[in-house]
Amino acid sequence: MPRLYWVNHMKQTALLLLVFALGGCATTAQDCDPAQRDANVLRKAGCVYGGHYQQRVEQKQAVLLDEQQANRLFQATYDALQQESAQVSADLLAQQVSLDRVRSSINILLAEIKTKAAGNQDIEQQVSALENRLQSLQLEIEMARSRGEALPVMQQRQQMAELQLGVQDLQAALGLR
Repeated sequence: MPRLYWVNHMKQTALLLLVFALGGCATTAQDCDPAQRDANVLRKAGCVYGGHYQQRVEQKQAVLLDEQQANRLFQATYDALQQESAQVSADLLAQQVSLDRVRSSINILLAEIKTKAAGNQDIEQQVSALENRLQSLQLEIEMARSRGEALPVMQQRQQMAELQLGVQDLQAALGLR
């Protein structure tokens, strides 16, 4: 009897293994979602033996690697933009300092022309007009800065150049140049 018992037991074990093997063949990758709580033991075993869980892990790892690569590219782009932004800010600050020096120089020249042209009403009117334009430009720049904006540097340069030409004309009219 013991021999018959072992033979039956072996047959049952072989049948059980066959069921598990066939269960592994019968499962698909869509059936093998680890988050699925209502899956039975046979289905889970089929997913393990069928390699579906491992396939899912490999797919998720590939997606993760792709996302990490994309993240590195985005980070590099962000770093380059930050560096460019810092450079632009530094350039803008340098240009603002340069324009402030030009404005200061124009003010000094206008004061000098004013003292030299004392009594010449035509020149004094022109000096006054230039001072008004310079003050107007300065006010416009300050208002833009208070709003968090900036006047385009090219526009500021053009207006300063026009003021410089006006000052040079006055200097020439007085014979200072």
